[in-house]
Amino acid sequence: MNAMFPARTVAPDFRLVETLPLGTGPLIPALCAARDRLCAELVARGVTPILCES
Repeated sequence: MNAMFPARTVAPDFRLVETLPLGTGPLIPALCAARDRLCAELVARGVTPILCES
């Protein structure tokens, strides 16, 4: 077992970055476009962007 990455006994709470709500406000369209573009570029490279909330 690698000491830097210990085995987990409980599955962490993962969320896809592309599903995160960004709230409301005048910058939301730009933030959504940036998030969507980043997620699309990463997925095209075989990476799934996630956020671990635990």
